[in-house]
Amino acid sequence: MRSTIDGDLISHTKPTRMDADLTRPSDAKRATSNPGQTGTHRFGLSTLEDVTNIILQSEDLLETLQNIVNRVSDRMQSEVCSVYLVEGDRISLKASKGLAASSVGTTSLAIGEGLIGYTAEIGDVVNLRDPECHPKFRFVSGSNEERLHSFLGIPLYDRTNLLGVMAIQTVTARKFSETEVSTLRTIAFQLSSVIANARLLDSIHEQSSLIPNASQIKPGEENPGFLTGSSVGTGVCAAPAFLYQKAMRTKEGERSEE
Repeated sequence: MRSTIDGDLISHTKPTRMDADLTRPSDAKRATSNPGQTGTHRFGLSTLEDVTNIILQSEDLLETLQNIVNRVSDRMQSEVCSVYLVEGDRISLKASKGLAASSVGTTSLAIGEGLIGYTAEIGDVVNLRDPECHPKFRFVSGSNEERLHSFLGIPLYDRTNLLGVMAIQTVTARKFSETEVSTLRTIAFQLSSVIANARLLDSIHEQSSLIPNASQIKPGEENPGFLTGSSVGTGVCAAPAFLYQKAMRTKEGERSEE
């Protein structure tokens, strides 16, 4: 990801010294953050704290996604927040607050199809007022999107591998501010880590299910469920590496093997 969060969201510049006798009232006012900056600061930090707590408390990936879209929608005061995940050459709706519940788990788009697919295709933020006027807009029947007049799509990446898209939509026609986009990019970074870790665990469990247990190993045969190595420290060992191949979509839209 190319950015995290604007500096003014996480810290304020404070004067190192203020001489009360020499400082005029106008100078003191300039040295104090204005209410708008303070409100933005609190919005960013509180949203990030909420998302962190959700990640720590949720039981599984889909529950985590649903809890996050609920909280982000509330904090952003947006009518819709959704998460779509890449599945092969398509991207599917996995969690949403605001779209029709029947669309979750059933809506699937090709990469490049609609604004969600377009966000995934270009691998960058799409921030639109009146998205229905964009040539890539595609109305999904039964989704309740016809009432929405803004769109913010943020791609979810694990390093260079595209995982999905987070989308924010509102009834009011507007473009999202740079501060809002910056905060949501940071949330997307946190969310990407959760998705990547969940998929890694799923792949480990899947591979583990294919490994025979000890009772199935004949005498003299090597047990493929164990790797041998040398201890190099507490809880750490060195052993030959095994390549796990899985097709991933990169930022350039090409498929690579990892």
